[in-house]
Amino acid sequence: MNFHNPKVLIVDDEEHVRELLSNMMNSINFGTIKQASNGEEAIEMFNKDQPDLMILDINMPIKTGEEVLQCIRNKTEETCIIILTLFSDEETVKKCISLGAEYFIVKDMPLPKILKVIEEKWGEFKKKQKEKLSRKYDLSKILQEVNEEEKIY
Repeated sequence: MNFHNPKVLIVDDEEHVRELLSNMMNSINFGTIKQASNGEEAIEMFNKDQPDLMILDINMPIKTGEEVLQCIRNKTEETCIIILTLFSDEETVKKCISLGAEYFIVKDMPLPKILKVIEEKWGEFKKKQKEKLSRKYDLSKILQEVNEEEKIY
């Protein structure tokens, strides 16, 4: 995972939304920015590029955002996924959060607010990932110490 220059995948069936989000991500110096126009393409690009951050529309052709989210979360938790939608009913929000989405953005939110939310959620996600890495390291260290102590007895 690249915390300093994250790879971004923007998934939306509307080209102008993808372009707008790409320009926004460029403005805050995110790394490589790729775009997908449907759910199937999103999964293919995800498998190929392993993005650090994905902005994912719910309503898309071929595979829905929910299907994409579920597919990706079955493979990894190391990608920050922010859902983007025009409409947000409570049931959909709850389902996407339970499937592992970091946050939900409504498309009619003012652009500066969208950018702020993306930056905040990316920051929170990076912090959680770093904590997981440090716990993983601590656990292996503890296991090593336990194994060495068993050798003494």
